[in-house]
Amino acid sequence: MAVVNSFAKFWGANYPAESDVVITAPVYGDAINVLQGTATAGGNYPAEADVLEGTVYGNINQFTGILDPDAGAPDVSKVRDGVVFGSSGQFTGISQMPVVSTVLSGIGYGASGTEYTGTLQVTGTPVPIYPSVENVLIGVQFGSVGDVPMIGVYEPAHASVVKLDEYYGAYGTEYVGDLECIEPNPCDQYPVYTPPQGSPCEGGWLN
Repeated sequence: MAVVNSFAKFWGANYPAESDVVITAPVYGDAINVLQGTATAGGNYPAEADVLEGTVYGNINQFTGILDPDAGAPDVSKVRDGVVFGSSGQFTGISQMPVVSTVLSGIGYGASGTEYTGTLQVTGTPVPIYPSVENVLIGVQFGSVGDVPMIGVYEPAHASVVKLDEYYGAYGTEYVGDLECIEPNPCDQYPVYTPPQGSPCEGGWLN
């Protein structure tokens, strides 16, 4: 009886696509076509980004969730004071409710807008208190005097009159000076100016 060469027998055979063979099936094919299935049984699984972080799933545990359980957690300032929340109770709310005596009488607020009711009695029309235009940054419009809006006129010091690398302005970081003073007479080349006490040019600039 003749020996059958199995390699010759299956040479050029048609094999199913790997996507049509379950991933757990044995490797199949021949010496030229070494194939491995990739199909997952009942493969309608959620994306890993939609499954909680660390959760292993799939017919052969081939997926691991990566969803951060606290990714959508609110800031603690938006949660009622003392309320514990988060995937492991690691956050505590700090939001404060105003006391009823500071809320206009009859105004409901809190949970569902009915938890508390204001008790503040106000007679007459409240008068707003605005800063003076001299204390408001130039060009900023606010309030009004009659029908005329108020516009700020305050101009911060120009960087050229503030010591090099000295920060100033809003939050102390809005602007940075670029004046380079050279000893021993640092400011004699600048127009008359009286710097604030403690500045490198204290005592005034000379013409």
